Amino acid sequence: MKLLLAVIVSTAFVMLLVVRAPAQNSIDAAETVQTLNAQLQELQDKEADLKIRLEQLDFELKPESIERFFSGTGSTHPEQLRKLRHNQLQLEKDRVVAQLEQLAGRQAGLKAAISSAQATAYQQSAMGALKLSSEDRGSTWMTFARVLTGVVLILLLVGSLVLRVVLRERRQF
Repeated sequence: MKLLLAVIVSTAFVMLLVVRAPAQNSIDAAETVQTLNAQLQELQDKEADLKIRLEQLDFELKPESIERFFSGTGSTHPEQLRKLRHNQLQLEKDRVVAQLEQLAGRQAGLKAAISSAQATAYQQSAMGALKLSSEDRGSTWMTFARVLTGVVLILLLVGSLVLRVVLRERRQF
């Protein structure tokens, strides 16, 4: 009997902890907007660096720049060296262009997420005043979590009483 009571009390306590956990883990939409803006700024900084590198590569791909690169090097096949250098620079340029395209896609996604988060933050700020006024009336006492917890506790209590009656009947026979 004592064990059954301890199990019921422990279960009720754990359920109360679980009911309160989601409210503590919620993230404010304004913080989400700030985080997304910081990510967007990082992407824009990376994009600027890649654009600078792209301009450098365009300059280095010019035939006179490639000639200048090998001006102090002696070779029996300078045209092969120039072609190899051109191919290396072109591969790097293609990679940088692909990275810029990826960044553009990510930026578009982030901008959409920022717009959504800003709308949510606006709604939360508007709902904040509404929640404050409803709390003054005391209407937040009956929440879904509290009702659910009450129902579960009642079911546990009824179940323990039924179990107790069944055990008593078995002992009598």
